[in-house]
Amino acid sequence: MQLLTSLLFLIIVARLLGHLFARCGQPSIVGEMLAGGIEMDFQRVIAAMRGRGLVVAVLGFMLPFGGGVVVAWAYELDPMRMVFLGLCIAITALPVAARMMSDMGMIATPIARYAIATAASSDPPCTRCWC
Repeated sequence: MQLLTSLLFLIIVARLLGHLFARCGQPSIVGEMLAGGIEMDFQRVIAAMRGRGLVVAVLGFMLPFGGGVVVAWAYELDPMRMVFLGLCIAITALPVAARMMSDMGMIATPIARYAIATAASSDPPCTRCWC
């Protein structure tokens, strides 16, 4: 029963923070992710970031980000769109990227199509299905 109570609490907090962020003009998913981050043990996260963990985390973000910026530069996009595309590729969470662009009203724009197509191609298949 404790698991169900915890899940119910997490869902309620996620929805509340999502609505709060939406009222502030931010994508609601940011508040929902923040609610999920509250459940994390930050001591373990900090411990995992020591030594090689930090190098892997930095490279795991910077290489896809840099690749996205290079692709955006090749398509002659403006600097803001370069950074946006780089971030969408670096996070590689296809549902999160799509939801953020939808919440911001950008889902029908060309930059959203580039970002979603790139995230879909770079996201490993097992993160998009239940296998």
